[in-house]
Amino acid sequence: MSQGVELVMEFRMLGQFELRDGDRTHHLGGPMQRALLAHLLLSAGQPIPAETLVERLWGGSASDRANGMIQVHVLRLRRVLAAGGCAATVATSPRAYRVDLGADTLDVAEFRGHVDVAAQAREAGDTLGELAALDAALALWRGDVLSGVGGDWPRFAEVRRLIDARSAAREQRAVAQLALRRPAEALGELRSLVADHPDRESLRYLLVLALHRTGRRAEALAAYDDAYRYAADHLGLAPGDDLRRLQRTVLQGSTDEVRLEREVVELRPRALPARPAHFVGREDDLDRLAAARGIRVITGMPGVGKSALALRLAHGLREDHPDGQLHAELGRIDPSDVLARFLRLLGVRAAFVPDGLVERAELFRAHTADKRLLVVLDDATSASQVRALLPGDGPATVIVTSRTPLAALDGAVRCRLDVLGEPESVALLAGVAGARRVELAPAAARLIVDRCGRLPLALRVAGGRLAARPDWPLATFADLLADDRTRLDRLVCEDLSVRARLDAGCAALGGAERRAFRLLGLLDAGTFGTATVAALLDTGEAAARDLLDTLVDAGLVASAGADHVLPDLVRLYAREQAERLDPVGIRAKARHWLSASGQQAN
Repeated sequence: MSQGVELVMEFRMLGQFELRDGDRTHHLGGPMQRALLAHLLLSAGQPIPAETLVERLWGGSASDRANGMIQVHVLRLRRVLAAGGCAATVATSPRAYRVDLGADTLDVAEFRGHVDVAAQAREAGDTLGELAALDAALALWRGDVLSGVGGDWPRFAEVRRLIDARSAAREQRAVAQLALRRPAEALGELRSLVADHPDRESLRYLLVLALHRTGRRAEALAAYDDAYRYAADHLGLAPGDDLRRLQRTVLQGSTDEVRLEREVVELRPRALPARPAHFVGREDDLDRLAAARGIRVITGMPGVGKSALALRLAHGLREDHPDGQLHAELGRIDPSDVLARFLRLLGVRAAFVPDGLVERAELFRAHTADKRLLVVLDDATSASQVRALLPGDGPATVIVTSRTPLAALDGAVRCRLDVLGEPESVALLAGVAGARRVELAPAAARLIVDRCGRLPLALRVAGGRLAARPDWPLATFADLLADDRTRLDRLVCEDLSVRARLDAGCAALGGAERRAFRLLGLLDAGTFGTATVAALLDTGEAAARDLLDTLVDAGLVASAGADHVLPDLVRLYAREQAERLDPVGIRAKARHWLSASGQQAN
């Protein structure tokens, strides 16, 4: 290559792991540097925590020195990349590492780009363009992912997603070839796919159709017989209606047009709940989340409006996701059950939904790998619950709500909600209760807003109760909310209840956290610190700090600089729980300590 021409280095992972420029292959260091680089490239541009890398590289055999060893291997890897003339660099952030490619290229990114182009061509009805893009995508594969690098790579989710995306691209290429009346070109691919995925009836349908269109009647009937035997032997069922109809067409020697598999069984679910009727504020949050890439995670205290924001965002993004929208209220529901419902909504017959969580997740990823799908997962309890429900790697968008930050969910963009400001709170109350009533009694409206703690759920409940009693003056309801002892009783409207939402938020806490939370309810309004928690529980400050962190993550305690505070309604709920569950002696002792330390107790 002539002088003055900048080299572009290519990292190749879809087969033998290589670093190349043109025809030259560059050294990637020893086995540990190669494995480390492979993990970083699988999440190129995204930070990977050091502890995650330690677990991946050493597993259960990691020693106490592993964190130091990671630093050593990162340093060696940087030298290898610099020696090879790479633009790619390994960046360090607090307790995490990431690889930035710079001007260098990665075959995985090129593959995904071609798959995206294919999806866009398919949506535009350009089957020739779709086929060309899929050919380019699949030409990048030279063997198994990261061939030549020791280890069980398919056990990592990023590699499984690549494998699933390759299978999906192969299937879509066969469908495109059939749509272009090139069945002979599709036959080899379909035979290989059926061998790899014998339980996928859609692939068997395509194989029979391709054989029928090439005039191989006997082979088409034999392929149907194979499908029949597999379904009977492994599933205890007969093939589905579409495949049986295709068999009758082949038997009759009919030349009638037979529709393609995706035209027969592919569904575009529209499972989003209705757009929130009353939604105010959050414009900055909406704009930031709409512009973000990756998984969007919305967190905050119970009742703060996470679900409403998620649905508002989802409805705004619907037009960008023509392949459909899925929605699930998670809570403590088994993700395996959610996957079964998602698969049925996507057109998978119940008989072909696998039994196990892993198999269902794999099938879901395969069905969604190239789809512009929108998935809303409401009230997630853990990162592992969410991971099982993520669609295949591709153009899908995922929106998650959770009371906790889901810190272990890699690559997520997080948005933590606080209560509304006073103007937005008044506007929300007016939207539900009636704008004219609020305009006529602004002072009473502000009192109601204040006594609802500017919490959106409480404001919706208050507005709903007022709307049900149009003759009620706002001042009357404001007076009812003035009594701390009965305020939570007033904030119930049919299935909406502030107390019930806080019950659900506390249910996920451990015993020590629940006890700390209850005793903190004995405080009057105001801030408190770690020392207060330590004294209340008669424990050390380190343990008290951990308890407080858990309560903050659960959205039940708010940070106020170096101190903490219980939001008003949460404080009332905590005190109510303390009076119901903690013995009189415990409460008396806690109040005595609070008074002696200058804290205001109630």
